[in-house]
Amino acid sequence: YYSGKTIETSTHSQLESTFNTVNQFVGENSYVIQQGITIPTVNGAIFDIRVIMVHNGDDWQWFHTVRHGTAESDLSNLSQGGILRALEDFLENHFDRLAGSILDTLRSTSFGLAQFLDAFSPGNLLEIAFDYLLDEKHQLYLAEINVKPGMRVGRRFKNLFSRSQTDEQCY
Repeated sequence: YYSGKTIETSTHSQLESTFNTVNQFVGENSYVIQQGITIPTVNGAIFDIRVIMVHNGDDWQWFHTVRHGTAESDLSNLSQGGILRALEDFLENHFDRLAGSILDTLRSTSFGLAQFLDAFSPGNLLEIAFDYLLDEKHQLYLAEINVKPGMRVGRRFKNLFSRSQTDEQCY
């Protein structure tokens, strides 16, 4: 867990002692506890993969990128100094022979998730983002799902996602 900017760790062999330690910090508040994932770094910095799915009225389209953090940060957020990198190039440069397999898994998982979630309210889900982590064994983990994701794609493509005034109110 985080204590300020410090990561604190605690090891327990019994579920009850784990519960007691967690309870000291959360009290009456509700939290989701998820599995910790050891992720590799590239050039001393962590990264995650952002896949944005956009429904064009007929089918889903995907856009993807890597958010690569700075060496002194444990975050890959763009607002925290992270930078965008092209996914295919990043995978080929750092995961060589696994690049195609990772990309195929991202594609099938992202399209499957978008179709699954869209089925709950057909035609109302127009965009959604999936954030993935790649662990040290090169397995993908879905870390987060965002509706109305930020479409920060760089200056070169700043008009790629034009929005009406009504759309802007949703962001």
